[in-house]
Amino acid sequence: MTTFRLILLSLLASTSINYARAQEQPLIPDLKMTDQFAKKYDLADYRGEVVVLVFADKAGAEASRELGKRLHVDFHPSARNQQPPASFAAPVAPLPGLPEGARSPDAKIVPIAVIGDVPAALHLMVRARFRQASPDAPIWIDMTDAMRTQFGVKKDVPNIAVIDAAGRARYATSGTFGEPDYTKLTTIIQTLRYEAARAELSAASARPVR
Repeated sequence: MTTFRLILLSLLASTSINYARAQEQPLIPDLKMTDQFAKKYDLADYRGEVVVLVFADKAGAEASRELGKRLHVDFHPSARNQQPPASFAAPVAPLPGLPEGARSPDAKIVPIAVIGDVPAALHLMVRARFRQASPDAPIWIDMTDAMRTQFGVKKDVPNIAVIDAAGRARYATSGTFGEPDYTKLTTIIQTLRYEAARAELSAASARPVR
């Protein structure tokens, strides 16, 4: 058995993700937002990568921000002690055990501020406030209550939704994230990265040789 398969099986055994039912998970509906700079984002553009949505209401914003920073650095080690935009450009840590030349899918950490259903006339004002609070680090701003509708939002604490490389929600949780919870979360993210890598390798091996 290859090192890659040993690592993958070990990770699968240590998480609660049901891989036998992965294909039954629905794709996330259109999730489109803008950040405080009015830049547009579409979750569908991140297919092929694992996406970690880190979101909270106002009371949970600081804890959510710190959790997102920790996750980003853990999966992008060279971002440590870097300031934006250099920290965002840091490459993801390669997955151990992959064949030479195989791509390591990213773990995209996406911070989202849950504001509620905000009238369009107030969007400019909301973005201006976020630009003052975060002049360098982009934050998706949920002004249509999309996160509450799609995942639910627990008040006062960080909320997490992990989206796999195919665009399916595979894990969701919320809370204060002590070490056991954080370890479980990072293990799930890493496992989904391996799953995505395995899918890419399988697809590549199935292509006809020209």
